[in-house]
Amino acid sequence: MDSLIEDLENGYDHVRRQAMMNLLRRDKDEVVPPLIEVLRTGTRQAQYMAVQILGKMNDRRAVEPLIVLLKNTHHEYIRAATAEALGNLKDPRATDPLLRCMKDPHDVVRLKATFALGGMDDIRVVPPLMAALGDSVTGVRASALVSLDRIWPKVTEDVQKREILNGIEQAAVDTSAAVRYVAVQLLGSMGDRKAVPILIESLKDEHRPIRKKAAQSLGELGDQRAVAPLKELVNQGTKEEQGAAERALKRIMEGKNIPKK
Repeated sequence: MDSLIEDLENGYDHVRRQAMMNLLRRDKDEVVPPLIEVLRTGTRQAQYMAVQILGKMNDRRAVEPLIVLLKNTHHEYIRAATAEALGNLKDPRATDPLLRCMKDPHDVVRLKATFALGGMDDIRVVPPLMAALGDSVTGVRASALVSLDRIWPKVTEDVQKREILNGIEQAAVDTSAAVRYVAVQLLGSMGDRKAVPILIESLKDEHRPIRKKAAQSLGELGDQRAVAPLKELVNQGTKEEQGAAERALKRIMEGKNIPKK
């Protein structure tokens, strides 16, 4: 065991990775305590590896030590890995520390925290995730959308649901194609018929995957307003777009749509 822990500090990446795999195969009671000690006293490199291992072991004993490391380390890549690990553990004690990470000056930390919060069973995360839709970094905005989708089933108040949908509608016209794609997808799966005009406009997006996804989402919504624009895509789109539009039209005609929001 001691040699495996020491290998986490080895100068060769393949040695560190092999040590990680071997530790993950060991019994938790044998591995977790020394890894927690690494969080407290190890080198930056060893801490980084220990965080990754603990994030995969699903052992609640690691939660508090990870929170302490998240608060005290000055190294952004360790904070990012720790935020990810806490997200994997899904322990409510991590919610507040992760919320504080949403204001971290380093985008990699904000990104990992944003995604981690989507797995928390706490609707307090909704306002910060909504705010993250305005982050300057594309990855953070996209991650916020994914997390809002993950937290969506836990939201019970209609007002808050509408606020989330409004935020996703705005994201559908984001400057980033990656963000627009995720937003267009979610507007369909979440049943937001208010977004039909936005999705119709997305059929004209400069990026083909977004046009195709918009057609799919309109099919999910089943709104008759989409029929004419979808027929136009059938006539003028690429082969993939035509197929998506035809399937959407069939779904609309058969009434196979998801509930209206």
